[in-house]
Amino acid sequence: MTGQEIRTVGTAAATGLSNEIQIPSGFTLVGVAIPIEVTSTTFTILHSEKTGGTFLTLKDPLGIYGTAGNAITFTIGATSLGIFQIPPAVSALLYSYMKVDLDQNEAAAITLIFKDLA
Repeated sequence: MTGQEIRTVGTAAATGLSNEIQIPSGFTLVGVAIPIEVTSTTFTILHSEKTGGTFLTLKDPLGIYGTAGNAITFTIGATSLGIFQIPPAVSALLYSYMKVDLDQNEAAAITLIFKDLA
Protein backbone atom coordinates (compact mmCIF):
# COMPACT_ATOMS: atom_id res chain seq x y z
CA MET A 1 0.00 0.00 0.00
CA THR A 2 1.27 3.46 -0.84
CA GLY A 3 1.81 6.05 1.87
CA GLN A 4 -1.48 7.90 1.99
CA GLU A 5 -3.36 9.71 4.74
CA ILE A 6 -6.97 10.80 4.64
CA ARG A 7 -8.20 13.48 7.02
CA THR A 8 -11.58 15.14 7.43
CA VAL A 9 -12.06 18.78 8.37
CA GLY A 10 -15.35 20.45 9.18
CA THR A 11 -16.45 23.88 8.03
CA ALA A 12 -18.44 26.19 10.27
CA ALA A 13 -22.03 26.96 9.29
CA ALA A 14 -21.51 30.63 10.14
CA THR A 15 -18.43 31.11 7.93
CA GLY A 16 -17.85 28.18 5.55
CA LEU A 17 -14.27 28.09 6.87
CA SER A 18 -12.75 24.83 8.08
CA ASN A 19 -10.74 24.33 11.20
CA GLU A 20 -6.99 24.23 10.62
CA ILE A 21 -5.17 21.00 9.91
CA GLN A 22 -1.46 20.27 9.95
CA ILE A 23 -0.17 18.76 6.74
CA PRO A 24 1.44 15.47 7.79
CA SER A 25 5.25 15.67 7.80
CA GLY A 26 6.69 14.26 4.59
CA PHE A 27 3.30 14.32 2.84
CA THR A 28 1.76 16.54 0.17
CA LEU A 29 -1.87 17.41 -0.48
CA VAL A 30 -3.07 15.54 -3.59
CA GLY A 31 -6.86 15.73 -3.33
CA VAL A 32 -9.89 17.43 -1.81
CA ALA A 33 -13.35 15.86 -1.72
CA ILE A 34 -16.36 18.14 -1.21
CA PRO A 35 -19.68 16.52 -0.21
CA ILE A 36 -22.39 16.59 -2.87
CA GLU A 37 -24.77 18.40 -0.48
CA VAL A 38 -22.57 21.51 -0.47
CA THR A 39 -24.21 24.51 -2.17
CA SER A 40 -20.99 26.52 -2.52
CA THR A 41 -19.74 26.98 -6.08
CA THR A 42 -16.06 27.58 -5.27
CA PHE A 43 -13.48 27.02 -2.56
CA THR A 44 -10.02 28.33 -1.81
CA ILE A 45 -7.19 27.00 0.32
CA LEU A 46 -5.61 29.09 3.06
CA HIS A 47 -2.27 28.25 4.65
CA SER A 48 0.01 29.29 7.50
CA GLU A 49 3.53 28.57 8.68
CA LYS A 50 2.38 27.85 12.24
CA THR A 51 -0.67 26.69 14.14
CA GLY A 52 -2.91 29.58 15.11
CA GLY A 53 -0.93 31.85 12.80
CA THR A 54 -2.13 34.21 10.12
CA PHE A 55 -3.72 32.18 7.34
CA LEU A 56 -3.16 33.51 3.83
CA THR A 57 -5.06 32.60 0.69
CA LEU A 58 -3.01 30.30 -1.53
CA LYS A 59 -2.04 32.39 -4.55
CA ASP A 60 -0.71 31.57 -8.00
CA PRO A 61 2.65 33.36 -8.31
CA LEU A 62 3.21 32.42 -11.96
CA GLY A 63 -0.27 32.57 -13.45
CA ILE A 64 -0.41 28.83 -14.20
CA TYR A 65 -3.94 28.39 -12.78
CA GLY A 66 -5.29 31.88 -13.36
CA THR A 67 -4.00 35.42 -13.16
CA ALA A 68 -0.55 35.68 -11.56
CA GLY A 69 -0.80 36.87 -7.97
CA ASN A 70 -4.49 35.99 -7.57
CA ALA A 71 -6.00 33.35 -5.32
CA ILE A 72 -6.24 29.85 -6.74
CA THR A 73 -9.99 29.16 -6.80
CA PHE A 74 -11.44 25.70 -7.33
CA THR A 75 -14.87 25.57 -9.00
CA ILE A 76 -17.42 23.12 -7.60
CA GLY A 77 -19.82 22.01 -10.30
CA ALA A 78 -21.80 19.13 -11.71
CA THR A 79 -18.82 17.97 -13.78
CA SER A 80 -16.34 17.98 -10.88
CA LEU A 81 -18.18 15.29 -8.89
CA GLY A 82 -16.85 17.07 -5.80
CA ILE A 83 -13.39 15.51 -6.10
CA PHE A 84 -10.43 17.74 -6.90
CA GLN A 85 -6.93 16.65 -7.77
CA ILE A 86 -4.42 19.14 -6.41
CA PRO A 87 -1.54 19.66 -8.85
CA PRO A 88 1.98 19.17 -7.40
CA ALA A 89 2.89 22.76 -8.30
CA VAL A 90 0.04 23.96 -6.04
CA SER A 91 0.88 21.59 -3.17
CA ALA A 92 4.49 22.70 -3.25
CA LEU A 93 3.37 26.23 -2.33
CA LEU A 94 1.61 25.18 0.88
CA TYR A 95 2.98 25.95 4.32
CA SER A 96 2.59 23.44 7.18
CA TYR A 97 -1.01 24.28 8.17
CA MET A 98 -4.07 24.71 5.98
CA LYS A 99 -7.79 25.48 5.95
CA VAL A 100 -10.48 25.17 3.28
CA ASP A 101 -12.77 28.15 2.69
CA LEU A 102 -16.11 27.62 0.94
CA ASP A 103 -17.71 30.62 -0.77
CA GLN A 104 -21.00 30.04 1.14
CA ASN A 105 -21.56 29.99 4.89
CA GLU A 106 -22.34 26.32 5.44
CA ALA A 107 -21.25 23.35 7.49
CA ALA A 108 -19.60 20.49 5.62
CA ALA A 109 -17.21 17.61 6.22
CA ILE A 110 -14.40 17.96 3.69
CA THR A 111 -12.00 15.12 3.00
CA LEU A 112 -8.31 15.90 2.41
CA ILE A 113 -6.05 13.32 0.79
CA PHE A 114 -2.31 13.43 1.40
CA LYS A 115 0.38 11.31 -0.26
CA ASP A 116 3.80 10.38 1.08
CA LEU A 117 6.54 12.18 -0.81
CA ALA A 118 8.87 9.17 -0.59
